[in-house]
Amino acid sequence: LIPKDKDHSKKWYSSEDTHRFRRALIQDARRMSREIIDVPAAMFTLEDLYECVGIEVFVTKGLARHVKETRRAHVNAVLLEQSLQKQQGLCDPEKLSSVSKRTRWPKVRARKLAIGYSKLL
Repeated sequence: LIPKDKDHSKKWYSSEDTHRFRRALIQDARRMSREIIDVPAAMFTLEDLYECVGIEVFVTKGLARHVKETRRAHVNAVLLEQSLQKQQGLCDPEKLSSVSKRTRWPKVRARKLAIGYSKLL
């Protein structure tokens, strides 16, 4: 987070920049989503694939919602464990780590993406 201070010139990006980046992301995702639907898989080039890297969650129908729900469940599980430990007067980082590992969606998702991309290359 960028601390709020009187000198906003220290920010890397202005709010206008942020809005422009978001609009560009949405446009790219919509364009690639249409292209994925319209272009036969055999004609999908490596360059097309490279343009999807990083926005795959936005171009796959329903995936954005699934990722958001899974991320929320992961965070909630860790926060619940922290709350339980606080109520019991405990501080057990190992237990927190094990709860986090049980909901290890980021690693699983990254592995699946890597496997998928490696098959296409």
